[in-house]
Formats: sequence, C-alpha cells, structure tokens
Amino acid sequence: MMGISMTLTDTIAIPELVWTVIAFVAVIYVFRVFKRAVLNLSYLKKMGWNHGREDVAIISIITYGTLLFIQVMNMFVGILSMVIPSIKTNTVHPLTYVIVTIFILKSCVVAVSAFFIDRRQVVLIRKIQILEENDG
Repeated sequence: MMGISMTLTDTIAIPELVWTVIAFVAVIYVFRVFKRAVLNLSYLKKMGWNHGREDVAIISIITYGTLLFIQVMNMFVGILSMVIPSIKTNTVHPLTYVIVTIFILKSCVVAVSAFFIDRRQVVLIRKIQILEENDG
C-alpha cells in the first residue's frame, strides 16, 4: 500500500517547506514594523520632539529588532534543513514533525507578539499626544 509522500525532492520535505514559508511571511511583517519604528525615531529626532516618544521609539526598535532576528533565524534553519539531504528518501522522521511544529508555533507567536506590541505602541503614542495637548 502506497502512502502519501511527505517529500517534494531529495532534500525538501513538506513540513520543512511549511515552516520556512511561515517564517518568511513573519519576517516580512516584522521587518515592516521594525522599519516603521526606525523611521519613527528618525522623524522624532528631526522634529526635535521628545516627551517620552523617543524612548518609545527606541524600545520599539530593540523589541522589533529582536523579533526580526528570531524570525530570520527560523527562516535560515528552514532553508538549511531543505538543503541537507534526508537520510532516506520519501520518509520524514517523526521527530521532524515535533521540530516543525515548534518552529511554526514560535514563528506565529513572534508575529502575533509584534502585532500586539505595535497596537499598544499606537495607544501609548496617542496618550503622549493627549498629555502634550494638555500641557500646551
């Protein structure tokens, strides 16, 4: 009886491809919010605004930079795993499913965390704006 093959080529298994694609999508998203944080800081410095905004921007850069690094490493491990040939063709070691699941969950947690951090940053900046309007 023939089972479904979990390999696409001699080196690429479907689980590895899935985790690499998910990590790639997360890299794109986290890079976008990281770039926005960097541009935000440069804009604040250019305009000379502070009142805590610069600290928020710096914290955002550190946070998003860390999340971006984690996602790039996930993607790198996925690409590396697709380059290394499997021990047997048309088989995937059961431990691969555990590792892939961990990488997929980690990528999803990092991307969702970046989303919620970004939303809270928007709320914090709005609060700072309200304080500035009340002071002015």
